[in-house]
Parts: sequence; structure tokens; C-alpha cells
Amino acid sequence: MTKYFVTIIAVALFSSVAVADDFDNTALTLAVEGTDYGIELSANETSRSFELHTNDMPVAQYAVGMTDNESARDWSVSVTPSVSQDVRSFTLYVEPLFGLNWGDNHDKTQLELTPTIGASYHGRPEAIPYFEITGRNVAEAGDIFDIEASERIATLGAIVPVNPVVDVDLMMIQTMDKEWDNANRQIEAKLSIKF
Repeated sequence: MTKYFVTIIAVALFSSVAVADDFDNTALTLAVEGTDYGIELSANETSRSFELHTNDMPVAQYAVGMTDNESARDWSVSVTPSVSQDVRSFTLYVEPLFGLNWGDNHDKTQLELTPTIGASYHGRPEAIPYFEITGRNVAEAGDIFDIEASERIATLGAIVPVNPVVDVDLMMIQTMDKEWDNANRQIEAKLSIKF
């Protein structure tokens, strides 16, 4: 019962105007996850996105996505292998995303290489805190193999299992330019329903 109250309070705090003023953007994601595939619907103050992805594939997660901000629509396909290692109560992981992006915001098809390194702590049943660093690298228009650093992303979050089929992921995301400057902060809540 305590988990329900903590989750309700956390979502209320994350969605309040006072907290939202401290961040450049707020986002809400609804995910429905099956054993073979999952669907995510996200919305923030400027855009909406949709992603369909695989789960529990032996080599990688495969995904197709769409982002729309009322004036432009972009598409992506990606492959994300994952390597992880358990060390006591921690899980260390590396997830390099290989993707193609195209649409209204891209002159030509864009190649993306976005590695993520992270760690999560599984020592408490109430929540799974985690930290991730992501380096987004993309090809500039004209030569899809001329990959350059685009932005750096730091994520601090915690996954709260509400019951066996519902998780709430609360996260703070800081996006920076390739020199790790000009920070843009976002707060996000993700509700995951498993079937």
C-alpha cells in the first residue's frame, strides 16, 4: 500500500507547476510491454512521439519510431544491442544504438550512433535507481558516414514497481551540447504496463 501512496505523491509532484518551472520541459510516456514487443507513446511541451520495439530478442532490440511537433514529422529505425554485467547489487550496462533518421527536419537520411552506458541498483524492492550517460552522434546532411558529436545526455531516475504488471519510471534528464555545455533540463514520468 505504501508503494501506491509514494507513486501517487511522486507523480503529483513531478506534474506540479512549481516543479515544472524548474525544468525546460516536462514529458509523460505511456508504455505497454509484452514479452515479444512493446509500444511507447510520449508527449512533452513541444512534440509527440510513438515507438514500436521488440523485447527479449537474442541480439538486440529493434525499433521504429515517429516524432511529430505539428510542423514537422520525422521517422527512425534503430537497432540497439545490449551488454550487461551484474556486480553485487548493481547492473552495469552498455547499449549502443545504431539508427537511421529521416523526415521533415533532415535534408537527407541521417545515420545515428548513440552509445549509452549506465548502472542500476537492485538492492531494494521499493525502487530501482539508475544513472545513464548517453553520447548522441549523427551524420551531417550530405554524407551519412561523416558522423560528428551532436549532444550529451545525463539521466538520473528510479523505477518504482507498483505491482507485478505496472512500473513507474521517474527521471530527470539533462541534455547538453557536444562540449557538455548549454544544459536543457527535462523531467519525465513513464508508466509501463506489462501484459
